[in-house]
Amino acid sequence: MKRIPLVLLGIGLVLVLTACPQTPPSGDPYDITLRFTGTPTPSQQVAFNAAAARWQQVITQGFASINLNFPANACASGFPAFSGSVDDILIDAAVVSIDGPGGILGYAGPCLTRNSNDLTVYGIMEFDSADLASLEASGQLDEVIFHEMGHVLGIGTLWNYNRSLLSGAGTPNPTFLGTNAVREWQALGGSGNVPVENTGGSGTRDSHWRESVFNNEIMTGFLDSGANPLSKVTIGSMEDLGYSVNYSAADPYTLPGPAPMSASKTPLNIILIKPKGSR
Repeated sequence: MKRIPLVLLGIGLVLVLTACPQTPPSGDPYDITLRFTGTPTPSQQVAFNAAAARWQQVITQGFASINLNFPANACASGFPAFSGSVDDILIDAAVVSIDGPGGILGYAGPCLTRNSNDLTVYGIMEFDSADLASLEASGQLDEVIFHEMGHVLGIGTLWNYNRSLLSGAGTPNPTFLGTNAVREWQALGGSGNVPVENTGGSGTRDSHWRESVFNNEIMTGFLDSGANPLSKVTIGSMEDLGYSVNYSAADPYTLPGPAPMSASKTPLNIILIKPKGSR
């Protein structure tokens, strides 16, 4: 099966900014607020909104609203200032010219986490307009946006941020230790802890499920042609991070046999900058 080559630079930087929590209402749903900058087309905005809507189906409980106040470029160059209340996460979504088709796809990750649970309250997603147009033309834009929004929420970026969910980083056999993801992995027929990617650059290995095991699951480091399903393993990992989740939001998924490694397969090269603080 063909793997689509993507080069993406992910940011896991967490900033120390002013943040004042407020008490959440009972039964508060999880809300993702998108703030668009740059030149996203209407159809690209639809893809961002669709990804947010699906993650809101996965995450079922909101947190306390937080008043944030930070200047322009606080997380990365080109992003505007913000002052106001956030419920539950603010994501700056930018489409800009970076380096043309086939180069760096963009940047994505958490910028500010909550003191109360070390989960993202502000993050960014920035994509190269040329690459985004190509993905849209190939029908794979929605899956890429959903995948990268998962990194903003903490998949692969917050696993070991004031947690110990990743074991063996940098070794031939990194694994994810969260009890909920492990339960779902073993329900699929796996044994031991969840295999994490052990090949590729610093933004691919240790931050995705292992491609040779999971093949086309949405949170491996490779985008497959055809379906890229969201498994209960990924949803379980979100519960391990601290979110309340809905397992019925998963797609049908079974573990494939070992996937043959193709010379044409290109890893999703994400450089993850580890969190530095929270408020």
